[in-house]
Amino acid sequence: MQEPSRPTGMHNALAYVGIDGRLLLRRLDDAEPVVVAADRFYQFPAFSPNGRYLAAIGGGRADGGLFVFALDGSESLPPLLESRGGLPFYFYWAPDSFHLTYLAGLPPRQELGLRLVSLRGEETARLLAHGRPCFWQWSPSGAHILLRQGFAGDREGQLAFIDPFATEDLRVERDLEAPGLFQSPGISPNGRHWAYARINMGGTPEIVIDGLHMEEAVCVPHHGVAALAWSPTRDQLAWIAPAAPARASYGPLRVMGLDGQPRELTRAMVLAFFWSPDGDRIAYFTLATAREDFLRLPGVRPVSDPGGRQTEPQAPATRDGAPIFLNLWIADVSSGKTRLAYTFRPTDVFIGRVLPFFDQYAHSHPIWSPDSRHLILNELIGRKAAERGSRPRASLTLISADPRQPPRNLGPGLMPAWCRI
Repeated sequence: MQEPSRPTGMHNALAYVGIDGRLLLRRLDDAEPVVVAADRFYQFPAFSPNGRYLAAIGGGRADGGLFVFALDGSESLPPLLESRGGLPFYFYWAPDSFHLTYLAGLPPRQELGLRLVSLRGEETARLLAHGRPCFWQWSPSGAHILLRQGFAGDREGQLAFIDPFATEDLRVERDLEAPGLFQSPGISPNGRHWAYARINMGGTPEIVIDGLHMEEAVCVPHHGVAALAWSPTRDQLAWIAPAAPARASYGPLRVMGLDGQPRELTRAMVLAFFWSPDGDRIAYFTLATAREDFLRLPGVRPVSDPGGRQTEPQAPATRDGAPIFLNLWIADVSSGKTRLAYTFRPTDVFIGRVLPFFDQYAHSHPIWSPDSRHLILNELIGRKAAERGSRPRASLTLISADPRQPPRNLGPGLMPAWCRI
């Protein structure tokens, strides 16, 4: 493995964590990864939008925090957060590549705190919101955040555009309405439209597309909890929701434009999906194992009251140690054609953290390469060894969007994310 020198170009670069916790960086044409940092056990690395910086959550023996590294080696940056408690578990770069937002516990109450911090260090951190759960998306300009916090039906639940740089009394720019049964809100790539879910006056949950210069919002009813995401290039929204009432978001995958006419891409029980950066394809995941595994996935149980309170997904348990396998499918959005691209055993982190909150992680930790040609998966390999009692190894697998290209194993690693440039 190479010494800590920095590659000059970040195109097709991956950041990930070594099995030993080191923070690693690798381009597809590199034979070996580069060590970015090895002083802590790192988690969930993510590139800044301009590709100059790499941030990661890091933990040591006594403390941990949020750390940023200049990939050209030109500057030494202070820790953005360093603490013995209240460590962040998720972060998301602002479009300006100078600010980050992160979530951490907010003691003594069992709440989450959403904070903004700049590259100048921890002293710049400010609390933007608190509540549970908390989802958000930066506007393309980086001037606003579309924030959703609280459960459906909570008096303190909020769905609003906020100015993260304003003082607290001026922070809320536009209150939308009480949040419905959904997770992360969405903003269109041009910033003119936004999407969320609400419970209408008749008590029916519905997905809403609204925006500037729209005479009337587009509304479509849904079951269960909706998980939605905008196309990166078009005014086109995709979402999943159960086919029948259930307290989960797993279900058929649909897309819809501003005309309000949904189109079903698959009737399968989709667990999570990710748009390609060019907006032409959607990668989605379904169960590859027995159907009863559905009951072991996060947040699944029947619901009779569509206006009831949401529950937070919990990591799945396995019955008798039996592993869960997933199918990766790739759908062509225009033609509606889908193909099975790969079957794999995901890591526990993917099942318990990324999959149930995929619509939030899609903003911050992309699994598609920036040229839309590849996907990166984190899987456990060594199934036969695992059956003999040996522990399977976490590995990185590169999947091509071209069906003629076979999967490529990149070696051991955890929590991969692409650079967006």
